[in-house]
Amino acid sequence: MITKKEMGYINMWPNKIPYPGEDYCYRVLMKLKKCFELYNEKYLNRKYTIQFSNNEEVDFEIMAKNVAHILGIDYKNMLKDIFSGYRENILDFNSYEQLSSYMLLERIIENMDKVLDYDHDKQACMAINYYRVGIKCNIFSKLADLSNFNYGCINFDKRIFDVENPDVSFSPQSTKFLYTPSDEVISPYFMMGIKKDEHDLEEKYIIETLMAADNPIKFFSGQEVIIPTQILTDNNGILDKKNATSEEKIKLLREYQNIVNEYNIKNRLNIYGDYYSMLMSSKDEKLSLKK
Repeated sequence: MITKKEMGYINMWPNKIPYPGEDYCYRVLMKLKKCFELYNEKYLNRKYTIQFSNNEEVDFEIMAKNVAHILGIDYKNMLKDIFSGYRENILDFNSYEQLSSYMLLERIIENMDKVLDYDHDKQACMAINYYRVGIKCNIFSKLADLSNFNYGCINFDKRIFDVENPDVSFSPQSTKFLYTPSDEVISPYFMMGIKKDEHDLEEKYIIETLMAADNPIKFFSGQEVIIPTQILTDNNGILDKKNATSEEKIKLLREYQNIVNEYNIKNRLNIYGDYYSMLMSSKDEKLSLKK
């Protein structure tokens, strides 16, 4: 279970947090390894097209260059001169090599024992915030396979958020938050903030942030909510399409109803597009039978 102490350290520099202990660090790196394997299995070179209940369609991809950031590894910090010896002696990088964030993450996992020994010996200058990585890995594991219908989506309007939460400063630029129950006490929902890739002409969505929401009402209050109804996976040109079953849709609707009841907020679920599609499908079926 995630603790308040861990949540309190999530945004701090590695050298500003207390050393979590060797066992804790080992467990976190094992989580990191599993998430990296999960990424390579479910997302590497794959693109998703998700259709939602309001008829909106989203093209989504987790690019290799973003996965280290997603899982809590501060790539830019580890490129600083202070970590030149770390990169060379711990991660086995030569100074002339071009170091991508994906390669950095790969080398951390491949050299796990040396990474653990370094942070044990250099506690005042740790390279990794293990609290952040552990929490990000928990979130990613819950939301990792977007080909399943186990998440809802907040159509996030920052203006509404600012009105509803005038005393809260919130910097992410995500325009959608995928959410799922976390089974955690202090952060009952895990969220994946996604935004349009400003460097992509097709305007596909990419992950901006993963959050353990300790106060979900801030994100749900006043915001439109939609659910996925169809998912198309493109795996190097091999297409796989899945449509949500009635049972899967009802499960997501009930989860949102629980949120409405628990936080006493206005129901803003938008299922018009899916409802309209069902009506048209039923109409076409009846016309076909008449013929």
